[in-house]
Amino acid sequence: MARAGVSVDESVDCIGIGSGEATDRLLSLAAQEYKAVNVGAQRFQFARTYRPTWAIVLGILLLPVLVGALFFLIKSTETWTVTVEEDHRRVRIRINGHVLPQTLLSVREAMTSGPAPFTATPSAGLVADPVQTPTGVVTPPTSPQQVVSAQQGQQAGFGPPPEGMPLPEGA
Repeated sequence: MARAGVSVDESVDCIGIGSGEATDRLLSLAAQEYKAVNVGAQRFQFARTYRPTWAIVLGILLLPVLVGALFFLIKSTETWTVTVEEDHRRVRIRINGHVLPQTLLSVREAMTSGPAPFTATPSAGLVADPVQTPTGVVTPPTSPQQVVSAQQGQQAGFGPPPEGMPLPEGA
């Protein structure tokens, strides 16, 4: 049986997340039950269509006299809007309209749960991997002595320049 949502007019502070993350969380949660439309900058409207419980009950009771079939054509639409507001201190969402209770609870929980954990793997170090060049594999210098012992006219840690390369006049 379908039931109507609760009437809501409230604001929820988003703890530790930015407006983009708040928008992404909101759209992913509401997409399960509602159709979403962007109606302005950081303003979204959600809508769902359902058959009211009273129409289903009357349709079943009056179906033997064929009048009940008309009750199955009755549908209701409920909408709610969300505005994502951001200032220099926090991000807040304002909810206004009729929302299913479980959707409202999941939105509140998602907005106050904090930032998502960082899942990227850290790099092994600051030294780059060996580079493949036409003359072979060149490894970057690993000690200051290698940097100092670089020959004049070549970069530290790299091999000599390729043979047959014309040098500029006056060098």
